[in-house]
Amino acid sequence: MEWNQYANKRILVVCSREICYFSGNFFAAQMADAFERLGCDVTRLEFTVEDDLDAILKPLHYANFDLIVDVNSQMCHLEDDDGMVLDLIGGPFYNYIVDHPLFHYNSLHMPVGDMHAIVVDRGQKRYVDEYYPNVKSTVFMPLSANEALEQRKITDRPERILMMSTYVSPQKSYEVVENAPELLMKLQKGIIEIRTQNPYVTNEAALETVLQTQGFGVQSREEIDDRQFALLLNYCYPADTYVRNYFRDKATRALLSAGIPVVAVGDGWYDFQHSKEYLLQIERPCDFSLSYERIAKEHILFNNAPMFPDGMHDRVVGGMANHCAVLTDRTPFLEEQFENQKDLLFYDGAHIKALPDIATEMLLNPQLIYDMQEAGYEKYRKAHTWDHRAVQLLEEVYGSQPSTGTVI
Repeated sequence: MEWNQYANKRILVVCSREICYFSGNFFAAQMADAFERLGCDVTRLEFTVEDDLDAILKPLHYANFDLIVDVNSQMCHLEDDDGMVLDLIGGPFYNYIVDHPLFHYNSLHMPVGDMHAIVVDRGQKRYVDEYYPNVKSTVFMPLSANEALEQRKITDRPERILMMSTYVSPQKSYEVVENAPELLMKLQKGIIEIRTQNPYVTNEAALETVLQTQGFGVQSREEIDDRQFALLLNYCYPADTYVRNYFRDKATRALLSAGIPVVAVGDGWYDFQHSKEYLLQIERPCDFSLSYERIAKEHILFNNAPMFPDGMHDRVVGGMANHCAVLTDRTPFLEEQFENQKDLLFYDGAHIKALPDIATEMLLNPQLIYDMQEAGYEKYRKAHTWDHRAVQLLEEVYGSQPSTGTVI
């Protein structure tokens, strides 16, 4: 990879928040490694807010970096007597948001002088650009993945489907919605009604519709400014959580009801109940850095991600990087990047009833799976490695020379 125009750039890569299965630590480390392969001068910083922050951060004051990246940042909240810590360090700061920006309302409104965001969905980019004026620019850049050290399948033929995800019952999620104050409860139920019918409707579009039809107390939509709207969507976060769990539960039940064996790796699955749960093999979750070793052992990886209706969840590229055929809900971005029934296989997230037929077709056609595993891997190597992501970000920040390395 001959991208060396960014050599010697001084980059600070931070992990200031611990997220599920230590995935944030992993993503930060992979970005740092990729920047180093490009010849950049990389400083790594990992901490939590419980650490001795003065001892960790003061040595970096006035260091002035060419780029600062943090994953789901907590660092942007930190300040001392002289001002915001990121302003004291110096450099363009990019908050790499790996879920939905609605969860990061406070972070995106922090008074950091050179604040930017990275998101993994194109609709989320439009949302941040419209509702967060403090953010100078927003980059659409999906996550990447790693190749497992051992590439050996458990079975010779595809016999089951792997799910790498946490499970929370929709009923439990809905209790949180019902315990909200009455007005917020009604708004969230409106969002849920819209998005469970069509998962490709964004959270913000659903809230807009609900506000237009039922209002918010005595206020109409026209009386709510952009910042109030973004805050209101943040308050409605349990609706997004419910929709995520609703579709994961529905997809799993559809597969099991059709007699398709499923392996589920993650927290919460022991709470799942189904008449054919004997077809569900449950395994304990693992540290994110080990997840690719588990993916590499299977033939088919399932992805269901209604929170990214025009983006790409890292499970998609994680399967491809490990010669695992990916069965995923379609998004406009994925349809542009990959060819159906060649690089991966799509199902329609709004019509999960058809999912078992698609999964059965995969299991009955092992050659299709083998071909898909290799084609997907080639697409990963060609355009979706961590090196591609590092180059894309540097091109966004500092301009680009012609290359084939970006996904935009």
